[in-house]
Amino acid sequence: MENQFNLTQSDAWLLGCLGHLALRACLKMHRCMLRAAMILLTLAIVAPAAGQLIGKTPARDRVNAVALSLDGMRLAYGSDDGVIRVWNLITGAEEHRFEIHGDRIYTVAFSPDGMLLASGDRGVARRYNGEIRLWNMATGAEERRFSGHKGRVLSVAFSPDGTQVVSGSNDGTIRLWDTATGDEVNRIVTEGFSNWVYSVAFSPDGTQIASTSSRTVYLWDVSTGDKVHEHTRHTRSVYSVAFSPDGTLLASASGDGNIFLWDVATGVVSGQIISPTGRARAVVFSPDGKHLAASHDASQSVGNIVSLWDVESRIEVRRFEGHTLYVSSIAFSPDGERLASGSIDQSVRLWSVSTGAELRRFDSHADKVLSVAYSPDGTQMASGSIDGIVRLWDSASLKEVRRFGSRMDSEGITSVAFSPDGTRLVSGSDAGIVQLWNLAAGNEERRFEGHKRRINSVAVSPDGSRLASGSYYENTVRLWDVSTGAEERQLENNARGVTSVVFSPDGTRLATGLHDGTIQMWNTATGDEMRRLDDGNQAGAVWSVAFSPDGKRLASGSVDGIVRLWNVATGTEERRFEGHMEWAWSVAFSPDGTRLASGSLYDSAIRLWDVATGLEESVLEGHTRGVNSVAFSPDGTSLASGTGESVWLWEVASPTAFTDAGTLPTIVTLDQNYPNPFNPTTTIGFELPEPAHVSVRVFDALGRHVATLVNRWQIAGQHEINFHAGNLPSGVYFYRLEAGTTSVTAQMQLIK
Repeated sequence: MENQFNLTQSDAWLLGCLGHLALRACLKMHRCMLRAAMILLTLAIVAPAAGQLIGKTPARDRVNAVALSLDGMRLAYGSDDGVIRVWNLITGAEEHRFEIHGDRIYTVAFSPDGMLLASGDRGVARRYNGEIRLWNMATGAEERRFSGHKGRVLSVAFSPDGTQVVSGSNDGTIRLWDTATGDEVNRIVTEGFSNWVYSVAFSPDGTQIASTSSRTVYLWDVSTGDKVHEHTRHTRSVYSVAFSPDGTLLASASGDGNIFLWDVATGVVSGQIISPTGRARAVVFSPDGKHLAASHDASQSVGNIVSLWDVESRIEVRRFEGHTLYVSSIAFSPDGERLASGSIDQSVRLWSVSTGAELRRFDSHADKVLSVAYSPDGTQMASGSIDGIVRLWDSASLKEVRRFGSRMDSEGITSVAFSPDGTRLVSGSDAGIVQLWNLAAGNEERRFEGHKRRINSVAVSPDGSRLASGSYYENTVRLWDVSTGAEERQLENNARGVTSVVFSPDGTRLATGLHDGTIQMWNTATGDEMRRLDDGNQAGAVWSVAFSPDGKRLASGSVDGIVRLWNVATGTEERRFEGHMEWAWSVAFSPDGTRLASGSLYDSAIRLWDVATGLEESVLEGHTRGVNSVAFSPDGTSLASGTGESVWLWEVASPTAFTDAGTLPTIVTLDQNYPNPFNPTTTIGFELPEPAHVSVRVFDALGRHVATLVNRWQIAGQHEINFHAGNLPSGVYFYRLEAGTTSVTAQMQLIK
């Protein structure tokens, strides 16, 4: 696999050269051929060990469906990235994340009691035979699947009593399922030009089902499956249907620009609303039935909007604007005061119905992730993006914990760094502002202003008392006092562009990478330049620098794709690591200093190097865009990378995993915890025959979810995790391992 990868990279580079200016291509051809040969020679000598992708934060992908629970506490949405996210609207935190890898989520719906969430998917791994899944909101586990559709599941809905689920598919069928047993209760075969069932809905009394098929709206009897009414007034595809709360009206929205209101009893049109844009997509009644909300695709004069209409007068009373692409799904909160909208612009927005103001937006980074950092204890990661937001992630579950800032306030975030005690986070921005964030309080603690242009890099001294910030356009590095916010000193150079700054482990030196291809070493106490590192070849801008943990070496990545290792004491170049074709944009040492990671903007790969030998250990591939930042976890077993709109997490070492392929387990195994009984800490072991997405959750005797120990991709082999139950009462607990399609449960006892 490694040979195939590197040959592909060489071919990709050669093809890329053809798109460059002819002179540039000619000058570099010989060097690239030589590097390709060196890569193949290295592969013949050393068999690289591939890193395993543990997981990544949600990329910005189109949202197809949103739902609000009837108690108003949760919002769920599903998107093209195969992920369903559930947010707690009280705390504002992401509560659950359900991943259907490699698939697409078309629809989600809460049960009436809010304890279950139904989802429908594309079924790409099953030859596009979509499935309906039921997710338990208390435990976060998948409870049941319904299989039978021969096409994509486009819509799902719960019956009013929650005992049944109805689903519609592009196979032209509507299926009724028993939520308790998973059995198919009834099947309705629709008629029409395309038979795509875009929308299904139960009547409030549960006796009828409304559905769409091509340009037709149908009304069905639930008990018999017979057709009650057939409405054919629409001239283009009907995308959505919805019953009024009293069940007397049925609304349908179509691409022909018409929203019809049908009398359920007689089947005749009782009202009509004309879309402001000429194309209506989603429709829903307010809980009191007085208003109707509808989404409309953009026209030449009107953008992608959601409008609110008075049902009786059919007059538009409010308009919600902000989505940049069409809104695929909308939902009212139970009190009718909020409206949620999901769009293919990859965002979910929550609106105030009374004022039309946007209350909240749920999304991942909306633009490139330029910087990532691990907290000192490894439990959290931070990421900064061009979207102007700093996000804090739980490194075990990759769930977003908190976000800081706004695009309006700071423009793009170019760099992030944790304080040594892990209580604060520093960010630098395109606006030239350095901000200090308090992680416990969730607010901005201090702001350092002085730079007039973009800040490329920020760093915190090892004792946490000082900050360093470097600006590309100003050619200056500024040192700040963290406690007062005062500027201590400016370090000026005669070269163009400060690209990166980093403190030595003892805090006595500061290294800065420059656009002219050199590195400056400064005395932090006096502000004097101690040394300038330069190989004399003018290889291009140095975009990243990193000290080894002992402070004796410095690594640098530059535009020419070469990672260089420097001796700090002598200022001489010790070694080169060559493998990236161009743009070695980020470098990081492992905590023990034996490995070096480098990420490239050009080949979108991360390479792991052995510092002692200079040999390439492995290539981490899979990024779809260039790698802007890399960071090792404090224990050295994981590596975070910032790329595109996501943060990726890789498992690069596993001390407890088997290294001999011949000793790999043949089945998934969950070991008995030890010690058992325990107080308050115990160890749980498990074995994997192959890499898999793994979750280990703990439940009490009543089945309530009390802890998540693991929720990420893990490599094949033997693994151990510790469970600390200091905040739990004595009693019997159950721990469940889910690896791929396998689920194993064991019992343990806590005695205090």
